[in-house]
Amino acid sequence: MSQHFEKETMMSRQNQDYLQSQVTEWSFICAKEYENSFIGVTVDVYFNGSDGANLRVLTFYDGNHTWKVRFNSPVAGNWRFRNRVNPPDVYLGQSSTFLVGPVEERGGIQAAPSRTWGFAKVLDEPALLLGNTVYRPFAIRYCCGKVPAFLKQRAEQGFNLLCVRVPVSLFHPPVGYSAWQMRCAWPWEGSEQSPLFDRFNLNYFNTVDDLVRQVEALGIGIEMVMGTWEKFQFNSRDIFVPEWVDLWTHYLIACSNAYKSLFPWTPLNEYEHYPNVDWHCKPIADRWAMHVVNWMIGTGPRWHIVSVYNGPREPALTHRFTNSPDAVDAIMCQCWRSTGPQDAWLATGIDEQIAVSFKDFWSSAVFAEGCNECDLDFELLVPGHQLEEDQPGLAYLLPLRRFLSEVVPFAQLSSSPEMIYPAERPLGYHPLAPAPAEKDRGTIYFLDGGQAGLDLLADRIFEADWFTPCTCQTQAVLERICSDKVTITATRGEQFSHPCKAVLVLCSR
Repeated sequence: MSQHFEKETMMSRQNQDYLQSQVTEWSFICAKEYENSFIGVTVDVYFNGSDGANLRVLTFYDGNHTWKVRFNSPVAGNWRFRNRVNPPDVYLGQSSTFLVGPVEERGGIQAAPSRTWGFAKVLDEPALLLGNTVYRPFAIRYCCGKVPAFLKQRAEQGFNLLCVRVPVSLFHPPVGYSAWQMRCAWPWEGSEQSPLFDRFNLNYFNTVDDLVRQVEALGIGIEMVMGTWEKFQFNSRDIFVPEWVDLWTHYLIACSNAYKSLFPWTPLNEYEHYPNVDWHCKPIADRWAMHVVNWMIGTGPRWHIVSVYNGPREPALTHRFTNSPDAVDAIMCQCWRSTGPQDAWLATGIDEQIAVSFKDFWSSAVFAEGCNECDLDFELLVPGHQLEEDQPGLAYLLPLRRFLSEVVPFAQLSSSPEMIYPAERPLGYHPLAPAPAEKDRGTIYFLDGGQAGLDLLADRIFEADWFTPCTCQTQAVLERICSDKVTITATRGEQFSHPCKAVLVLCSR
């Protein structure tokens, strides 16, 4: 092997060279000087597997005359790679063979729109996503913030997805909004005043690499938001032209696409702001989103979910993306509906609106943002939060995660309104009934107490427990339910100036 070729693996070696579904990194060292190594030469690595797989993987320039490629073998067996270099370069035109050993637990999340819950691990195990929008952990860590401890804490609490942005803007008003920012976290060379979009800030990206590896080791995931509509340079399309968008996207994919912790890729937060920060649904924004998504899919192995955020709720997503039905794997759904001080906790009309927005749509979806259980006294300066201090709502979110993952079979639940007698109630107050298709178990979700008539399976005996989200307490119903027609009364408590919710958990015996 040439002295200019180095290889590094991020896992222990055994009889095989590498392990399946683990990140392996090769470095190619070049003695030739390029005026700008980021764009002066293109190195694509083609991996060929014994099963017939042929994968093109991008490289990225990492400084010190070094180009790197990161690979995550989808299958075990014999592999070989060869580099295609343009213009030709004797130092970078390398090839090699290696053996990948199998592993049983591969992790990773895939979209599964045909499944009730919409997402599954690679080994077909249903996945319950619990996410935390953080946005700026890369920049906070770049400024010496305590991000590793925060990541470990979230993993221990059961979170498995963090929404983060790669770029970050400069200092912000009001005071304290970005108090952590001790230096410019500009991911390119140059500055916002004089940007060099054909070169990247390698010190910043070393921080990105380090945190992505930590997330990988913790077994959680990252939603990598590649662009932010309201921040320079993404809001200045006369400066950040399509060629720079492609180069930026290329570099991010080359650096991070091999990590199984990365799901999903999100090209732009609320893409409807394209191209002039005018926030409304328009054909040019839809076409831009599909162009970027299809460009990403064609650039490297499709190892991860590709998603888009919706801003405006209508027209329906099927109408927007009809020309690229296979491009988007998931929608990061944003839907608020009622947001006032007195009705935000109800999110009135949210179910009806989501049904309209997603009518006949073919992808999975994550409820990524809503307005529910608002604490109006909590100062919501998100980038200024102390990462080591949990927000008040976490005390209720973690019991909900345990409830869905340990008490009820979340992956089997779907809306079952036929289990509840019709009742005259204001919009937003009608009980909800998530249940499996067999109806041999289920949950009745009371938003404000009151009564509900249940239509259960005949000739079955049901045991029932009350679960109260506000107090995180469970109480058994003393009498078994022996009738297929029964009326249930939920106790009406109050917290935060609105009724306490209660969940009746049913299981047939």
